[in-house]
Amino acid sequence: MSENSTDNISVREIMNDIIGGSGEGALSQGCLATSASPFMNAIKKIVVDLNYMVDRELSMKKITNLTASNFKMEHNKILLRCMDAESAHLITETKAKTLNEQLKILESQHLSNNQVLTNINENIKILEGLNDRIQTLAESYNENQTRVKNVLDNLDTDLSEGLSKSVAKRPRDDSPVIVIDTEEGTNAMSYRDALVARAPELDLPKPTDLVIPGVNRLIVKLKNNENLEKFKKIIEGDPNLGKLAQAKISKHKKHRLIMFGVPDSITDEVFKKEVEALEDSMGKPIEIIKSFKNGKVITDNKNYIIDVEAQVAQKLVNLGKFVINFNRVRIKKYYNILRCFKCQRFGHAAHKCRHELACAACAGPHDTRQCTSTVVKEVAHSGSRANGAD
Repeated sequence: MSENSTDNISVREIMNDIIGGSGEGALSQGCLATSASPFMNAIKKIVVDLNYMVDRELSMKKITNLTASNFKMEHNKILLRCMDAESAHLITETKAKTLNEQLKILESQHLSNNQVLTNINENIKILEGLNDRIQTLAESYNENQTRVKNVLDNLDTDLSEGLSKSVAKRPRDDSPVIVIDTEEGTNAMSYRDALVARAPELDLPKPTDLVIPGVNRLIVKLKNNENLEKFKKIIEGDPNLGKLAQAKISKHKKHRLIMFGVPDSITDEVFKKEVEALEDSMGKPIEIIKSFKNGKVITDNKNYIIDVEAQVAQKLVNLGKFVINFNRVRIKKYYNILRCFKCQRFGHAAHKCRHELACAACAGPHDTRQCTSTVVKEVAHSGSRANGAD
């Protein structure tokens, strides 16, 4: 209990002693008892009031102390709550910062996605425009294909009918053919010019019928068999012609043609059927030799080599083209120039060569496969050597 409460109790004890206590208080009471009665009543009333006030003050102090204690407890609770709220606020701030950062990331991603969507929409519009354009072109292409198909069908019909009528009208060509192999060092073109100069005497056809399939070879097609012996005698008796070439009678050999630009989509079976149809229209056999692609050029086409008789070959060469599954294929004569791998010259094969060995790498007198030289001589590949000049 505080000093104020102790002082209040002491005052009350003193007053009690004055009014009716024992000892010194009783003495005082005795002293006061002898005094007048109204004075004592006033003092008692004062003492009672003082006691009441003291009790009231004590009660108030107790209440105040209790209230202060409760207030302190509540204050501590509030402090704890404030501390919890502050820590919660810090946690909330941290979470808020994290959420703000995530929100910024999402906003940037949203902007990026919006840009991507914008680009996609633009591309979709472009594709829609291209699709419309493609549909228009496809419709135009289909119309053109229909027109081309009709034209080609009519052309095939006219061509087949024309070839069939032409083949039926013309008899088999049995004209004799002479093959002339010129000697090495003799230019076939010069020999051809010499033959043309004596064409009236030899009763030769027009000069365009003199074919040069190789560098050193001529093929002469005579008008009839009566001119064959006459031609041979004149050639053998002419020192300028007989010594420079060897003439021999050739059987009716087939002519070799090449068909360019056959699409890869056309299989060998389809090509064979088309050739069989061409055989029927021509009335002559056509032999497929081989197919090949040009190794130097990347293309979706291939070429075919065919053998046909001279009569059919000339017709096909004059036409210059052939239609297969609505595809135009070019036709030309096929020339396979021979090269001798013994002397490295052109116009004859090694098994007919009468010259000495010559290496294709170093020009030495040995077989190319046995060459050990690392020096390549230009003479082995020169034009003069290839043309047969010594």
